[in-house]
Amino acid sequence: MLSNRSSYVHHKPGQEWASIDFYYPIIVTSAALFAVDVATEPVAAVEVPWATMAREIKAAKIDGKFNIDVVTYAALSRYLDERVNKFCDEVAELAVADPRRFVTHQDYGFQRQKP
Repeated sequence: MLSNRSSYVHHKPGQEWASIDFYYPIIVTSAALFAVDVATEPVAAVEVPWATMAREIKAAKIDGKFNIDVVTYAALSRYLDERVNKFCDEVAELAVADPRRFVTHQDYGFQRQKP
């Protein structure tokens, strides 16, 4: 999930910081975690270090379908390295290559919808 504090991030380069928050929803458990791949034969539960589940959330401030990773505590460090940090590193590479990509909508054919 990507969030910013307003509809668009506007800033004055060299004078202000532009920031974008990334939320990486995870649940950490001390229990063993099992996944079932119904596309394989025979169907069996296999212990895994993490798995993704889909969840529909309807609340006053959140409404939608979300993917949430469930991670075992024993695999948390590896998960952070392989999933979260790798994702953040790739976003940072995009920002270095094209800094305006994350602070303006003008270069990407985005048409603001009128209320």
